[in-house]
Amino acid sequence: MKGIQYVMDDRGKKTAVIIDLSVWGEVWEDICTKMKKIPKNNAILEAVQEAEREINKYDYEAEFINPDIEINDTEQKFKDKIRELPKIKGICIFIDICSSTKVKGENDKEYWISLIYNTLCKASGKYNGFFRKHIVKIIGDEYFFFIPEESFKDLGEAPFDWIYEELKRVITFNNSRKDLFLKLKAAIHYCTDVYRITFLESQELDYYGNGIDLTSRLIKNAKEDLIVISCEFAKKLENMDEINKLQVFSEIFRGFKEPTKYLVLSTSSIKC
Repeated sequence: MKGIQYVMDDRGKKTAVIIDLSVWGEVWEDICTKMKKIPKNNAILEAVQEAEREINKYDYEAEFINPDIEINDTEQKFKDKIRELPKIKGICIFIDICSSTKVKGENDKEYWISLIYNTLCKASGKYNGFFRKHIVKIIGDEYFFFIPEESFKDLGEAPFDWIYEELKRVITFNNSRKDLFLKLKAAIHYCTDVYRITFLESQELDYYGNGIDLTSRLIKNAKEDLIVISCEFAKKLENMDEINKLQVFSEIFRGFKEPTKYLVLSTSSIKC
C-alpha cells in the first residue's frame, strides 16, 4: 500500500511496519485516540488490530519504485518480477574522506565546509572525469560508485587496469595541497551479484547485492592514502607487477560466512 512499508527478516516474514504519516496521519491519530481508551493490559494488541482494520479499509495499490521493474500489490507477481530481475556484474568503489570530523571540530565552518567541498569534488572524479558519471550516492563524507560491465567498452582492452589507475589518480590528486584537500581512502571490488533496485521515488538509481556490502566492509580496513583491493578485482588486472608485491590478507567480515582475501595498497609514494 502507498505509505506503508513492511520490514522483513531473512525468511521474508514481516516483522515490523513503517507508516508514512503524511498519508496515514489522520487514521493513525484516530487509532491513538482510541488506544487511550483501551485498558493497559490489552493496549498493544488492540492497537495493532485496530490499525490493521483501519488501513485495510483503503484500497491503495502498492508501489515498488524501480528503474528496471514495477511491481503491483499481488504477491505472486511481486515474486515473479523479483525472480526475473537480472544480476549485474561490475566494479564497486567506495571513497571516503579521512579526518573530516576532526577538521569540523577544530576549525570555523567557512574553512571546513570549503575544505570538505574541495575534497568531495576530488573524490567524485571532478578533476579526473570518469568516476563522476558513475556516482550512485553520497553517504556523509563517503562516495559510493558502481561501474557496470556494460560501461567497460569505452575503456580499451584492459578496462580493469584503466579503472585501477584512475582510482589511484583520484586518491593522490594534489595530495601535497593540505590547505585545499583532505586525505582520502578507498576500497574496490569486482561484483558478480548486484541488482539495480530503487525503493524511493526521489532516488532514480541504486544498487544492492553482496558485492556492494562487501566493499563497504573492506573500506573499514583502509586509512588515509590506502586502497583496499579485493582479490576478486585484482585477478582481473592485466598488469600484476604492483599487485604481486602486496601482502594478501584474509578476514571473515560481518554478514559473510567465508573469508575474503584482499590487498592493501599505499598511494603515499605515488606522485601526481
